[in-house]
Amino acid sequence: MIIIIVLLLSLAVAPAAAQVGDSPDVSAPSPTPEVTPIPASDIPTRAGAVRDMVREAQTAVAPDERLVQIQQAFPGEQERIAALVEQTDELLQTPGRVSQIKEAEKASVRSRDRLERWMGELSTRSSTTESTLRKLQDERRLWELTRDQEREDELPEALLEQVAEVVEILRGGEDGARSARDVLLALQASVAQQQSVLDGLV
Repeated sequence: MIIIIVLLLSLAVAPAAAQVGDSPDVSAPSPTPEVTPIPASDIPTRAGAVRDMVREAQTAVAPDERLVQIQQAFPGEQERIAALVEQTDELLQTPGRVSQIKEAEKASVRSRDRLERWMGELSTRSSTTESTLRKLQDERRLWELTRDQEREDELPEALLEQVAEVVEILRGGEDGARSARDVLLALQASVAQQQSVLDGLV
């Protein structure tokens, strides 16, 4: 009888022990790799790659046809919404104009849909532009680190000039991406303001 009890206890404990042993270890998050200066031998090749990177960034943040359409259509939408607000106020103060109120409500829904669609498109584009700006900033910091690194052997003057030139090229790319982002954020803010106006309609 004692032997049977011991066997039963050992069977009950074994699965629990196995579960503890099989549980995966919680590994610590891997540290962020340290940024190191660009080796001198890689500078000429990397400089050419940076020029390509900046050209691609400029293309990515340049206004496309859809953005231009939104920019051109937005002032007219603002005017329609302002007229709709004024019309709605008048209709609500005049009894017996139910059909006109319904038409105004339909116009409001159409404007809401347009603004919501524009906001989604602008949000996607501003996120892409922000990501492009961050990449340029990270690359510029890498080249500044390369420029400022203390070396046993000084870089040749030609390489120092090339590094300085690349830093300036990246700064120019940053300026363009930042301006494009600011334009998008300003337009998003204006669209959001018009959405608030429509939300205020009773």
